[in-house]
Amino acid sequence: MNRYIDMHAHILPCADHGSDSLETSLWQLSAAEKAGVSVIAATPHYYPDRLSGETFFERRETAVNMLKEAYKGPITVLPGAELYLCEGIQNHPRLHDFCISGTSVLLVEMPNPPWTSRYDITLSELQNRGYTVLLAHIERYPAKDMDRLFDMGYMGQCNAESFKNILTRRRLLKLIDDGCIMAVGSDIHGVDRKAYEVFASEMSLLGNKAELLQLRSVRLIDSGMGERYTNDPG
Repeated sequence: MNRYIDMHAHILPCADHGSDSLETSLWQLSAAEKAGVSVIAATPHYYPDRLSGETFFERRETAVNMLKEAYKGPITVLPGAELYLCEGIQNHPRLHDFCISGTSVLLVEMPNPPWTSRYDITLSELQNRGYTVLLAHIERYPAKDMDRLFDMGYMGQCNAESFKNILTRRRLLKLIDDGCIMAVGSDIHGVDRKAYEVFASEMSLLGNKAELLQLRSVRLIDSGMGERYTNDPG
């Protein structure tokens, strides 16, 4: 039975380098179905210094319409973005349109450290304006830098593949228990034949923690609210 939520995937045709064609996107969706995925947040990259917002939204709309026309399977696709954090992005006139569809959740990609206080101000402004900041693939950044952001109340998304590393897995499991990680993603790019196999395998190995992450993801999608669910019901 399809039950998993993939909160970070690059499956929209020609919206970014994640999928170069409709055929690739359909292959990705087929692989996701086999992995037991029921919902995918389609999050093409948005780099403000490379692309205007209007161009991004036009590409995304074209890609979404193309996929709707061709894909008739069971997976629900929620268009969003992987928003690269830069100073002043909180003032973008269409900021809400970067959110995962139907929510106030912004999947935010942090730049490479070191992070200056300007990034803290930008993140704080996003939260103050009512957005739920979900930090993408948090395992890629130094633990001390991420811990500081978690202490400030921000939440994270991790990639399923990262659980394969023993040391990384140990840290991620603790962050799940601490209520810092709210969602898991495939972060699939292209025809990666192992991406969804790894996603399904790691979710199965996570057991109750996988169910916890799915519950948190459902709540994020349903409410878009920035709460921490450290006392989730079983």
